[in-house]
Amino acid sequence: MKNRKKSGFTLVELMVVAAIIAILAAIIIPLLTDNRTSAVEAEGKNYCGAVMNAAKAYYAREGNWETTLSTIDSKLATDVSANWTVAVSGDETDPTVTATYAGDDDYSGDVILNSDGTWSGDFDAD
Repeated sequence: MKNRKKSGFTLVELMVVAAIIAILAAIIIPLLTDNRTSAVEAEGKNYCGAVMNAAKAYYAREGNWETTLSTIDSKLATDVSANWTVAVSGDETDPTVTATYAGDDDYSGDVILNSDGTWSGDFDAD
């Protein structure tokens, strides 16, 4: 009789590989989700900063404080409106810019840029 050499993987080897893949997936998937949440929040903060700068520039140029985004900068108002609703409040001595997420249902909340440059709000993934 000829001795045949068996080839392939045993069930135990396949189970070990499956367990390793499951462990790696359990580590990586939450990291990717957190990164997306941070990126969306950073987008809101970026818009807040841009709107605050535009409002201050408008005040310096026109001499009056404006809270209507389309009056402050019509191009910026168009760029922001995709996923965020941005509002300017306060006056030239104590301005606040609030960006509320209006995109998909995966995220909710807002980011707020205060007059002293600090951030507040409660943005998070649902």
